[in-house]
Amino acid sequence: QEIKENLAFMNDQIVRLDNSIRSKRPAPAPTAASVFKPGGFDASVAYKGALDEYYARRYETAISGFTELLTVAPTHDLADNAQYWIGESYYAMGNFAKAMEAFQKVFDFPKSNKLSDAHFKIGLTHLKMGNTAAARDEFRAVVQNYPGTSAAKYAAENLSKMGE
Repeated sequence: QEIKENLAFMNDQIVRLDNSIRSKRPAPAPTAASVFKPGGFDASVAYKGALDEYYARRYETAISGFTELLTVAPTHDLADNAQYWIGESYYAMGNFAKAMEAFQKVFDFPKSNKLSDAHFKIGLTHLKMGNTAAARDEFRAVVQNYPGTSAAKYAAENLSKMGE
């Protein structure tokens, strides 16, 4: 059941990534040294490089890249997304306590486009940690607070599977 939920979520992400790749040819991943340019830190390049590391399943390297972005450019438009992907990286590695902590930090960015996804992943993380009641509460909150989002759809599906 949990695998099906994760598969549906990942399929949605794959479609988005595939559409992005079709619209433009991705640049090669930057090396650590290429992130810094004479004009200063390029947060967009750092973010893309870290995201490429995530998709290549090099989660620790991805976490380092996202953390660097948050350290050097904490107010950049991509900082909230970097925080979210730190959570995804820890989740993928099975470190659910760190994933939970990282997903909760997304709420430090109140205008983030990742709030609904972070909230949903907190619910999934609770499930992984065996906290069914907390997971149910999180899924209910996602459905109530983020209607019409894919996160709300997945949360409703999880609630349905949990007997609601």
